[in-house]
Amino acid sequence: MSQRGVFEKVPGSGIWWVRFADGSGRLRKEKAGTKSAAINLYQRRKTEVLQGKKFPENLRSVTRVSDLEEALLNDYEINERKSDVSLKLRLRKHIVPSSARCPRMMLARLTLTVT
Repeated sequence: MSQRGVFEKVPGSGIWWVRFADGSGRLRKEKAGTKSAAINLYQRRKTEVLQGKKFPENLRSVTRVSDLEEALLNDYEINERKSDVSLKLRLRKHIVPSSARCPRMMLARLTLTVT
């Protein structure tokens, strides 16, 4: 009989994994080793999630585009870059408006490269 949340990624490999949802509902996978170790780990993780010990909801800090905008403008000002007017224009016309339309998950992957 199969155990909920316990699986072999490669059937027959003997390496077992656990799959569970953390406190915020995000699915997580963790390598456990043997099947009995995976069953124990799964039960432990589920208990920790219910108690709020592991993977609290505020695990990841949220970085907003407005925070990045302030930091970038401060960097330009401190280093006396001449293109700060161009940066302000690009932020106002392109980056800030487009970030309002992006889902939160996409903003986590957003990276600004300044050359």
